[in-house]
Amino acid sequence: MKPHDTHAAAAAALLQSGRTQAARGDFHGACDSFTQATRLAPDIFDAWFLLGIVHMRNTRHAEALPALQQAHRLQPGHVDALRALADATFHAGTPADALPLWQQVVAARPEDLEARLRLGETCNRLGLFDAETRLYLEALEKAPAQPDLWLALAQCHEDAGDKTAAIDAYTQALQYRPGWATALAGLLSLQRKDASEALLARASALMEQPATQDRERALLGYALGKIHDGRGEAKAAMTHWRAANAARQRLAGAHDFAATERNVDHLIAAFGTGAFNHQRVGSHDARPVFVVGMPRSGTTLTEQIIAAHPQAHGCGELPDIALMIKKFGSNWPTDAAALTSAQLEP
Repeated sequence: MKPHDTHAAAAAALLQSGRTQAARGDFHGACDSFTQATRLAPDIFDAWFLLGIVHMRNTRHAEALPALQQAHRLQPGHVDALRALADATFHAGTPADALPLWQQVVAARPEDLEARLRLGETCNRLGLFDAETRLYLEALEKAPAQPDLWLALAQCHEDAGDKTAAIDAYTQALQYRPGWATALAGLLSLQRKDASEALLARASALMEQPATQDRERALLGYALGKIHDGRGEAKAAMTHWRAANAARQRLAGAHDFAATERNVDHLIAAFGTGAFNHQRVGSHDARPVFVVGMPRSGTTLTEQIIAAHPQAHGCGELPDIALMIKKFGSNWPTDAAALTSAQLEP
């Protein structure tokens, strides 16, 4: 047997072994098998594609990218590989690169609702609200009874600041999926103290149902608390907020106050007042400026003041700092190069 044939046979065996490992949930073992297969036979599409998929299953999106990119190069017309590449690219923290990939997926599979929603999510991350709106409206013309599309449209309108359109879309979502906690909470949060008693009763009844999931219970509890607080009904507001907090804690676990203190101490040490003494007032540097602070601390106002300058642009609330914290934890880098080269995963 020729060396090439030997390598191909060994790669095929590794592929089969990897599939078996992945089927029983051993994704780390499958990753090793598929990696070996790519080394023995680098032109086999399945080896690269499956390697990328198991990396995704392990939520290692940045590591999935090279494998899925190679799979796409080997078979550009393979829509599943393109879809996986778009997904990995988005979750690796580069939505601008993911946008044309999701557009290709939707063009190839116009009836794929999930792909259309993911394209919309990518548009949203980039602030392309008009494009996102058109995307959902086009789909709703063909399938008006899709509650997921109505919910996505409502959230898009809300992000774009169109409260009236958002309320209408949330209402449509509830029409096609009555008792949907996510849509109900969104509607309550927008209407606040103007919410009808019937809507409040629906939300309260859903909170009391044992089958209601904790994620839904938290969404509804926070929304109901805001409404009662706006009406001056402090006791009812606190009751709902306590129930929401309890549900959230069951989901996420108790807050680690010690870890928070360590992280804050690390940031204070790394970025104390002395770290900025060399900076001059005013700058022509084109690099972005992050306005960071606690909710209701004036960050939005600060951004608006800066954005009022003709040579500045406000980008709204971005997830970058939270993604940095998730990636670096207490090992926060102090040089720009480390931050620039980091791949941030939601």
